[in-house]
Amino acid sequence: MDSRGRVIVANRTNARIQVFDQEGKFLEQWTPGISRPSGMHIDPDDTLWVGNQHDETVVKMKNGKVTETIKGLGGHTHFLTMDQGVLYEAAPMANSFRKIVKK
Repeated sequence: MDSRGRVIVANRTNARIQVFDQEGKFLEQWTPGISRPSGMHIDPDDTLWVGNQHDETVVKMKNGKVTETIKGLGGHTHFLTMDQGVLYEAAPMANSFRKIVKK
């Protein structure tokens, strides 16, 4: 959930991110060009980090718009989390867990 209490859902099959209220009412969808969104992390300021299984990237989004793309990860992201500003990615198909540090 984001800071406004909305439930953010990665819909891999339909290449979209859906947004619902806490009662399950559909609010909107985002189609940021991610073919298989998977693994998400929401920052306190509602910045959304989404893994893309298909092209092995992670995208950073704000208000449904992509603001940054991290390429060349080499795995199929299933899980993302952040701790003290550092992004961590788990990619079970690649048997990897990595710390992603911006250069």
